[in-house]
Amino acid sequence: MKRMKQKLLITVVVMVATATWFSTASSQCDTPDWVKQQRGSAVGPDVLVDRIHTANTTVLINWRHGYIEAEGRATANPAEYETIAQCKLMAERSAVTTAREALAMQVKGITIAAGNNVENMSAKGHISWDRLEPTVMKGVLIVEPGHIVGYEADNSPVAAARVGYLINGPNSLANYLFDAVKKHHSGAPFSPPVAPEPLATPIAEKVTGLIVDASGLGGRPCMSPRIIVEGIGKILYGPAHVSREEAIINGFVSYANSLANAMNLDRAGTKPLVVKAVKVQNQNDYVIAKTDSTRIFAADVKDNFLREGRVVIVLN
Repeated sequence: MKRMKQKLLITVVVMVATATWFSTASSQCDTPDWVKQQRGSAVGPDVLVDRIHTANTTVLINWRHGYIEAEGRATANPAEYETIAQCKLMAERSAVTTAREALAMQVKGITIAAGNNVENMSAKGHISWDRLEPTVMKGVLIVEPGHIVGYEADNSPVAAARVGYLINGPNSLANYLFDAVKKHHSGAPFSPPVAPEPLATPIAEKVTGLIVDASGLGGRPCMSPRIIVEGIGKILYGPAHVSREEAIINGFVSYANSLANAMNLDRAGTKPLVVKAVKVQNQNDYVIAKTDSTRIFAADVKDNFLREGRVVIVLN
């Protein structure tokens, strides 16, 4: 066989900063079968996604259900191969490779916490991308194998492929990053959370979770947001509050694009506390009033919903 000479349709440049964020109903879609299989059950409609586009590539980050998908396209020149079948096969293989490379670049750029992504955490020595990347790539699933989707004017076959990787779940990114996130949240050693004194009269009714309404404040989804007490800057909710198992399987929080959707999620339960964020810091930290933090703390002492990660943040 003649030496392979590929002609790629795209140069993959994937950065979170170039993402287009969709939080409206138009972004909702069915959960992919591969995610359902990995989770062991249907996980419902999508409500919050990032889509990063290049000329012929789309990378999708679903923050609601914790997964990344990447599509890659490639072509091959028929003049470089003995048969058209060989040419098609090489285009299909190249499409898978392109998709995997796009996904790996997005994993490096995914926002972990305010001011931190995988790449700069690696640069700071908090994690090793050189060690993490092979593990991540082993966990990448071929969602849709390379297949021919069309032809160029010179009859070169164009192939496409999709691959996926879990942000949360077994063998997921959260599984490999949990310890680093807990220790180096926001790029510095994590301080033990300090909360206000509990209410003199505890909340009698069982509280099943917490919904923080941060709509209209410019917040952005990330793997590990924090809830901070206004005025004193202490952490009411962050990585140290959530059990390792809960954080890995379901993430530190869930996101919703409206208060109505948040109320319908199982995560916060049937009787959640609902508070309004005062402001957002660094796009990923949510500041709440001292009075609200006191209510939350008192309820959590009684019902322990923070350790179970029963927190939903509303963004739009």
